[in-house]
Parts: sequence; C-alpha cells; structure tokens
Amino acid sequence: MLEIYFGQLYCPQGLFLDLRARRFLQTDESHFIFQPNGLWVALKNNFRMGMIEIYEGYYLKKPELMRSGLLKVGLIRSDFTDQQAAEVESMLLSHIGGDPKAQEFRVKNFTASFERLFQFLLKNKISLSPDFLYLGVYLAGLYMHLEELGGRYDVEAAYLSARSRAQLLEPTVAPEW
Repeated sequence: MLEIYFGQLYCPQGLFLDLRARRFLQTDESHFIFQPNGLWVALKNNFRMGMIEIYEGYYLKKPELMRSGLLKVGLIRSDFTDQQAAEVESMLLSHIGGDPKAQEFRVKNFTASFERLFQFLLKNKISLSPDFLYLGVYLAGLYMHLEELGGRYDVEAAYLSARSRAQLLEPTVAPEW
C-alpha cells in the first residue's frame, strides 16, 4: 500500500485517491490486489513534483531538495526567514514521523500534526493549493488502512522501491484537460 501511495505520485496522468481497506483484496499473507474505484485526480504537475522532492529530500537526506519541494507545494514562501522555513520543516518531519524503518500509522497523530501545520499556515497567511484537499483524502485513506492492519512499516524501503520502479518507466507527459 505504501508503494502504491508513493508510486502513484510519479504518475503525471493522475492517481486513485481511495486507499482504504475495501479497495484491496488480500490474496495471501503478503500480497494484495489494488482495486481502485473511480475516485481519482490529476494533481497539478508543480505540486506533484514538489511532493516528490519533499519525500526525496527526506529519504535521501537532501534538505535543500526538501525545501525546494516545500516551496513548490506552497508550504513555505520565498520571503520566509530561515526560522519560519525550519519551523515548517520541523512540523512536516513530525508529520512524516518516527522511525522511517518502523513507522506506526495512527489517524489521530495524522490529524493532530496536520492541525498544527494548518494553524501555522493560517497565522502566516498562506493559502494552499486545492491539491492539498486531494492529498489529505489520499493520506487519510492510507492512514486508516494501515492503522486497521496494525504493525510497523518500513516506509523508507517502500519509498525507495516505488522510486526505483518509477525510474524504470518511460517518461510521460501529463495530458491537457
């Protein structure tokens, strides 16, 4: 599920938003079949690439790339002080959270960290892209599903696997709608 979450970010044509448990059929202990419904969205390319840069910066330990991603998705502005940008980065790292090799998923932690982030954004008069609404739905479904399954997950390995698979694909151009 985590590989699907990350992997779909690499698809410029769009992604299926609903990652709740009912969208997956378990075939055995470690295999699932993703059965998406028609709930999908094509994120704006700059936003989608910003999300990729945030994860890339975090998992590959490239803070400058993470900051570039934060600028692209609109969580920080170019006029922010280093302290303001660092505050957003800290909140985001708290949201991504914990040990990337053994992360637990709890919906209440997800909503609490997003609330802190949105309070900061309101205080600093930052208006967000509508793509954040879709991202919120996407993440909420993922968190609900993984919390239901329980356990800890190697999120870093899932990201690196999805990234590796995406690099094997032919580059594609997002359609104009």
